[in-house]
Amino acid sequence: MLTVAATAHQRTTRTNKGIQLNSRRFIAPLRAILAASLISVAGAGVALAGPAINSIFTTYNNGVPTAITITGTSLCSGSGNLCNSTPTVTLAGVGGLLIASYSKTLVSASLPASFPPGDYVLVLTAGGVGNVSYNLTLDKQSQGPQGLVGPAGAQGPQGQQGPTGAPGLIGPQGFMGVIGPQGPLGLTGATGPQGPIGLTGATGATGSTGPAGPAGPIGPTGPIGPAGATGATGLAGPAGSIGLTGPIGPAGATGATGSQGPIGPTGATGAQGPQGIQGPAGPAFIGCTAPTAYLVIVGGNAACQPRFKVNGDGTLTDNKTGLMWEVTTSTCSGEITCYTDLYTWAASGTNPDGTLYTTFLATLNSNVASIGPNFGSYSGSTCFANHCDWRIPNIVELESIYVPPPNCPMCLDSAFGPSLAFANWTSSRVLGEPSEVWIVDFGGQGAQDAIASDAGRARAVRSGR
Repeated sequence: MLTVAATAHQRTTRTNKGIQLNSRRFIAPLRAILAASLISVAGAGVALAGPAINSIFTTYNNGVPTAITITGTSLCSGSGNLCNSTPTVTLAGVGGLLIASYSKTLVSASLPASFPPGDYVLVLTAGGVGNVSYNLTLDKQSQGPQGLVGPAGAQGPQGQQGPTGAPGLIGPQGFMGVIGPQGPLGLTGATGPQGPIGLTGATGATGSTGPAGPAGPIGPTGPIGPAGATGATGLAGPAGSIGLTGPIGPAGATGATGSQGPIGPTGATGAQGPQGIQGPAGPAFIGCTAPTAYLVIVGGNAACQPRFKVNGDGTLTDNKTGLMWEVTTSTCSGEITCYTDLYTWAASGTNPDGTLYTTFLATLNSNVASIGPNFGSYSGSTCFANHCDWRIPNIVELESIYVPPPNCPMCLDSAFGPSLAFANWTSSRVLGEPSEVWIVDFGGQGAQDAIASDAGRARAVRSGR
């Protein structure tokens, strides 16, 4: 029986600029002493319909068998090295085992927690391919003291490349990228609308009266007046006077009215109305160049500024992301912004209840008029720089101000105040590791993970200008 001691990876301690941070890499608990044993196969295997077993390995924990690993060929059905069904492994008197992993050439299964050592008949069923059985003995190992680690053996030749594994699961969605710079101003506004149409011109003069119609016909002659009475025959008197002329007959009917004369010419077109007022001119295009390459609105006016604009109240604004950052100080006479102060992320090991939150953030978001020198020359305002919404940045926000090597011994713009090449806390936990948190080392190491109870430095941030 060949026994091989598995390597136990112990948590190591690394020193980074004088402060200890523990790494998080464990392969197995330290108290577990693991050994692997090659089981001799008792009797020849008989393949019923295809599968064949080459060897069986047993994994022990504290001398008790906990799992078996079977190597061979056609251990499951499918194309290439991929299986389209899960093989089963049973032990007579024990039942089916829990399959941990499988392929056509290797199957791993876990043994029950109260598994008794002894002689067993193992049967592997490979789906539609068939099954194969083996007689094997599982003994309990006695655990001796752990020996010294021997020298590393020479590296063996590189083995042949194994078959391509099944596609891995899709990884989690990445963090949101940083906000892009503000776009240029819009084009000049459109010309104003045309003024209203002028008033209608005056009506033309009335045309001249048409010619008079023809005269009506002459009326009939009036009747002859009555004859004068006949005078007595006498002497011939003088001749009687001439009788009165009869009255004039009535006038004839008025002739019909003549036809209307032609319409006079159309009056001239009225004068055009005045032009409408021109619309206001659009804003002029402003082009910004380095080092003031960011166009921002200050007091309602556009202005070019550098990326990191120092505000003069203990803060600076990142014109690329719109975030406002705390500027650290070097006087370190009790103010909370001292660049050498250290804080813990967690006091309990997993919750955000360390001095980073109970001291650093609590002081920034309190009424500093009652705190005095904790904020140096900015004491007397309501909260730090008159803002009460300071917080710890997440990993994306803190990495947005990190300047990658090789152009830096200190990978942080000098506008942020004095700094040390050391771990700076973020509010982001390490996925799957509840006691670990992401940090950013501005000494050139960038993003790393750290134990939440370790000590690190702080830099506060808030959203908005």
